[in-house]
Amino acid sequence: MSDLQQKILITGASGYIGGTFLKHLLTEVLPKHPAEVFALVRTPEQGESVKAAGAVPITGQLDDLDGLRAAIVDHSITIVVHFADAFHVAPSKAMIEALADVKAQTKQEVHFIHTSGAKLFSEHAGITDFSTPISDVGPPNLYDIQRSQQPKHPGMKLAVEHNTTVLELGDSLGVRSYVVVPPMTYGPGEGFGNKISIQFVEIVKIGRALGQLYQVHQPSSTWPLCHLEDLTSCYLILLCAILSSQTPPHGRKQGYYFAENGNYSWEKMSIAIAKRMAGKGVLKDASLKPPTEEDYKKIADIMMQPVDMVYISVAGSCSIRGDNARLLGWKPKYGVDHLMSKIDDEVDFVLQELERKSM
Repeated sequence: MSDLQQKILITGASGYIGGTFLKHLLTEVLPKHPAEVFALVRTPEQGESVKAAGAVPITGQLDDLDGLRAAIVDHSITIVVHFADAFHVAPSKAMIEALADVKAQTKQEVHFIHTSGAKLFSEHAGITDFSTPISDVGPPNLYDIQRSQQPKHPGMKLAVEHNTTVLELGDSLGVRSYVVVPPMTYGPGEGFGNKISIQFVEIVKIGRALGQLYQVHQPSSTWPLCHLEDLTSCYLILLCAILSSQTPPHGRKQGYYFAENGNYSWEKMSIAIAKRMAGKGVLKDASLKPPTEEDYKKIADIMMQPVDMVYISVAGSCSIRGDNARLLGWKPKYGVDHLMSKIDDEVDFVLQELERKSM
């Protein structure tokens, strides 16, 4: 590889994960591994925030595929870290194709890091055996698993196909591709934009709006977790390996990175959330009500999703094991005991952020 400086493009830098990643990339990684960092932004306000953080804004839209390709080629981007969209594959294909053009021009290795989600290795995507966690180093090969999956929900099908396309296209064009898989993530965001996550937040939003929490989940179901700090360090460990000219596993053979540190019980977490919200007077009591058909409709309205997305969003079973990043030196700090000890703080912070956003 040539000694040209690496140039990194981040999408989704105003988001919960992407914004936190950008902050730590600039403050922790660049002093050791000099690189030029760009961030795709939609608005002038986001651009100013990116500049203030120490990166270079590129104004554009993910659905402007020609503009996306031009941004990567014109700036000789060698690494893309894509946080912005786990479902629509066209932007990813355009960015991988553009990276291949940069490689042809500069003779540098190029890399595409895609952000997926644990739902794609759960019952929601057709996985049925949770007796042994699925490891990202295999066996069996995760790409082969995803190629054979037949998710019933069209959104899950799109996202699974997105993962496999990223790995297939990367391999065919000589772009080293990686799929990072966050589970339920908690902890306050540290970026300039969104400060809160999704699954935990949805439960709090439901309770805040309806004055009641519901037992959407099965009592025995569990789901993987990762604190935002640990998730960020997972991305950074992978990126530092790339910047150090190592060859971390990539592509169809072993390109998945599960960012997990244990499993929590939906039941125990929901009860703890309900107790805190009831104690603050947000809920009428701390019970978990079995939802009726009408309740599901109300919950779906709050989530601004179809009814069939309620169970997918705040319930289900998943069991995965993140060995790939650990083999690179990733050492997550926070597990299920930490999550349960921080429920009150998390509820308080989410309520505060929801109130701020509604003003």
